[in-house]
Amino acid sequence: MAKYRKEHQTDIMSVYKEEDPTSINERLKKQNDELFAALHKVTAFQESMLKLRECDTIDQTLDIMEAMLDEAIEFSFLRIYMQGNKKTEEMNLVREMCPEDYKVSWKLINWAIEKRELTLIPISETDVEESEDIKSLLILPIIGHSKEIGALLLFVADDTETFTHEQSTLLNMLGRETASVLEQIILRKQVESAKEEMADIVENIPLGVVAIDHEENITLINGTAEFIFNINRNESKGLKISDLFPASSLSKLRETFTTQGADELELKLTEENEETFGISTAPIRLSDNKSFSDDNDECTNDSCGHVIVCRDMKLSREVVRLRELDSMKNDFLSLVSHELRTPLTSIMAYSETLLMEGMVDTEEERKEYLEIIHSEGERLSRLINDVLDLTKMEAGKMDYNYESININNTIKSAKAAVFSLSEAKNMEMILNLADNIPETRADNDKIIQVLTNLYSNSIKFTDEGGTITTETKLHEDEDGTISIDVSVTDTGMGIAPEEIHKVFSKFEMVEKMDHHSVGTGLGMPICQQIIDEGHAGKIWIDSELGVGTTFTFRIPVS
Repeated sequence: MAKYRKEHQTDIMSVYKEEDPTSINERLKKQNDELFAALHKVTAFQESMLKLRECDTIDQTLDIMEAMLDEAIEFSFLRIYMQGNKKTEEMNLVREMCPEDYKVSWKLINWAIEKRELTLIPISETDVEESEDIKSLLILPIIGHSKEIGALLLFVADDTETFTHEQSTLLNMLGRETASVLEQIILRKQVESAKEEMADIVENIPLGVVAIDHEENITLINGTAEFIFNINRNESKGLKISDLFPASSLSKLRETFTTQGADELELKLTEENEETFGISTAPIRLSDNKSFSDDNDECTNDSCGHVIVCRDMKLSREVVRLRELDSMKNDFLSLVSHELRTPLTSIMAYSETLLMEGMVDTEEERKEYLEIIHSEGERLSRLINDVLDLTKMEAGKMDYNYESININNTIKSAKAAVFSLSEAKNMEMILNLADNIPETRADNDKIIQVLTNLYSNSIKFTDEGGTITTETKLHEDEDGTISIDVSVTDTGMGIAPEEIHKVFSKFEMVEKMDHHSVGTGLGMPICQQIIDEGHAGKIWIDSELGVGTTFTFRIPVS
């Protein structure tokens, strides 16, 4: 090895000794000129690339990139690929100046991208036929700071021997600058898209949203807040929250600004309107540790303002109520299914027994079975009628036959209809009917339906030996309107105060009633509909648990 170095060094020295000084100077000058020219070209190319930074769109960036490629290298054909919204094996072809039959496998392109550097591939390793104009495929990955953006494919006449370091430098510079500009454009578009999406969400949510700065000036208000506060958003700019909230609510609102995770408040938005709204607030921060301005003290407690969210409590309560009604309707359907199935099962069982020879031994047993079938049939009929009545009332198709009636006589008829039920439980039915009750225009059958329902409930929920008292009296309103009050009072188990509201609900049953399975829960809502809508009256309940219940309805004299 030492001998080789000595001989090689001797050969070099002999070359310089044989060459005259003039030739050496000329050769060095030529190399210096070439180096200066290359440096000048790189500098000029770098200055030209500054145009890329002025681009606002992807197309504009790619246009400038294509134009600058001519300064960097001679090429025959070009393809530019870019990554779509979702990263897949194949990118999207965004620019093409190349015959369609020039196929390049994605495996080869991805391999070059993964290398993250300019790659010159002999055409023999691709599906493209080699020619005098095309000897190599040049793949330039376009890679930003955070991800792969795309790839540039150039079909060139250079090979590994003719491709220069200068061309490589220029192309790498162009690839890095283009990637940086494209990444910024893509990120900017994503931010703008996210802002538009967020603005659309804020605008269309069914909540009033108001944003304020650190001085409590309104900076944003959405459409729902416009409606709630009855203010135009264009007129709201420059106003303060003190212009939206009354003084009685403002102090409570400000307390939430300094309380982390403050609970929702129920506040009035005007002194005149008693309606309340649910109000919650949250601070506006630009980052976890940095506030809007570190140079001046515009933000306090790392907060640059607050977002105030207003929720219509009436609407929220209505939604909750609808959900409860939906649940109650499901329970009601389950109850009705059970109530329909029970009498049908009995009817089918006893009728089959009667039809089978030898199953009934005596006439008394046969009569007993027939009475059970008749009783269960009546029970089934009542259930069906209740459901049909409720359906008609909901559809506004309930028919009323009005006539002049004496309410005392109607009460006596209703009492006679349930007398057998009260007698079976040894109950006393007392009538305290006023003599001065005038006749009134009403539907006699519907009033009897209301009374028999009230009597049936009283008998059902009163122990054996109890008392049911019916009373009538006249009532005069402040405006001079004369009405008739009818009350039915029992000595039964009574209803707890928290359960009373369920009595007139279409789909609720009063809990803790041992006898609730024998009814449908539709009787009282139907009674209320008959009195309220059919006779322009009203019906109400007074009850004490363990003492008894009084149902009273009032209809005007007409």
